[in-house]
Amino acid sequence: MLDGRAGSGAARLRLDLDSLPGRSHQQPLVAEGRTAAARQTVKITAPTIWFTPLEDRSVAALGTSDGSGRDTRAMSIQLLNQHVDRFNRAVRTGEWDEMTSYFTDDAELAFEGVPAGPFKGRDAIASAYREQPPDDEVRILDADQVGDEVIAGYAWALDPERRAGEMRLTERDGRIAKLVVTFD
Repeated sequence: MLDGRAGSGAARLRLDLDSLPGRSHQQPLVAEGRTAAARQTVKITAPTIWFTPLEDRSVAALGTSDGSGRDTRAMSIQLLNQHVDRFNRAVRTGEWDEMTSYFTDDAELAFEGVPAGPFKGRDAIASAYREQPPDDEVRILDADQVGDEVIAGYAWALDPERRAGEMRLTERDGRIAKLVVTFD
């Protein structure tokens, strides 16, 4: 039985192996539990285990609504995925206008680890992509919301197994207000 409980600001998972049909508590089991605070995977061999995720965020602080009832965490991660789709399409076609139209007028684009930027404003960002277009597509490896940023590991399509860096995206009103791209 998986059962989530909150205590002292941390979410906890309880897994009772004896309640799983056909499974002996001596058999190793990989249990994946997702809580509002963190996602962790643990291997267990005991009949019952309590697991407290490493991140200790209070359940109350994890509200993902901006008051409108929208799940802003899901919306920001969706915006990142849409950005990567538009970016990859622009790499293939050379047309950057659609991708850059999803930046706010006062957006910031910064790169860490390469000598480019920062670029301030949608027009400057559009010019940068037109004048020095990337030549490879991006693959997202993982993504999570941390505070007001979506942080995603990425790889280049030509080397999809090797992490190339991370993208840190800040959303405002359904558009990209800030994007920082790091290179490992």
